[in-house]
Amino acid sequence: MPISAMTQDAFRERIAGLEVHSGDGHRAPGKALLVLLAVRGVLHGSPRLRAHSHLEEEAQPLLEVFGPPMSGSRPDLPFQRLADSGLWETEALGIASTSTPNATGGFPQSVYDLLANDYYLMKETVLHLLDLHFTKSVQPDLLEMLGVSELWDPSSRSAQASPQQRAVVAGFRATVLNAYRNRCAVCGNGVWVDGTPLGIQLTHIHWHSHGGEFSLSNALALCTLHQKLFDVGGFTISDDLRLVISSRLRVEDSGGNGWIMPIPGSPIHVPENPDHRPHPDNLVWHRREVFRK
Repeated sequence: MPISAMTQDAFRERIAGLEVHSGDGHRAPGKALLVLLAVRGVLHGSPRLRAHSHLEEEAQPLLEVFGPPMSGSRPDLPFQRLADSGLWETEALGIASTSTPNATGGFPQSVYDLLANDYYLMKETVLHLLDLHFTKSVQPDLLEMLGVSELWDPSSRSAQASPQQRAVVAGFRATVLNAYRNRCAVCGNGVWVDGTPLGIQLTHIHWHSHGGEFSLSNALALCTLHQKLFDVGGFTISDDLRLVISSRLRVEDSGGNGWIMPIPGSPIHVPENPDHRPHPDNLVWHRREVFRK
């Protein structure tokens, strides 16, 4: 379909086709972040085409916190590959190019107009990209950092799930929290109000959005703080189930008792059944794709 004739269905199809993994199997959120930056431009009424150098500067802190571990000092954003998918347009001195220093880019006019005239399609696009490329605990933080927190609407996602899907997730969460005795695997703390546990979250080690299974060996029970730190790579877990702390994590513990983050090498709290403990394959995925050394 020509880009000039872009429809909602064609746009949804192109968004759904954005790769979650690179060719070597690593996380590849670059296209999704470019689309999110462009959606923010539509929402805020920014110019349709913006300098690629400026977009790289805006993407860098997002990738440093929410992207896979980076080897370089600057992000390598896939402008050309997004253009090949029909979701990006580039110009440099009137010539289509993504490699020149003064290149500008953004949504094609038809895509920009489509989103500018359909707020709900904009919100749907954002939530869909978040679910494909980022684990749920960090999604509202990413939108807050991006400056589009108004697009966060988890209730619409819940409404789209079937009763069977909601029951499966709820049942699995209860199974995991019960295995960990409703306590955080890192700090060992648990909180109850009138017998009801609060503040402990089901956490996938190998993200479900990236092929991780619903299994006890791919799950942790973590308090809200440690779930967030785990999902942005602030710490990981060794094969012998001990904490490995990122050199980029800064902790201010006024009490000095190690509650916020136990010392490196501390064993985590695990289920009694060895078969329910984190599997090395899942831990390897987290160390490779999420942990920031």
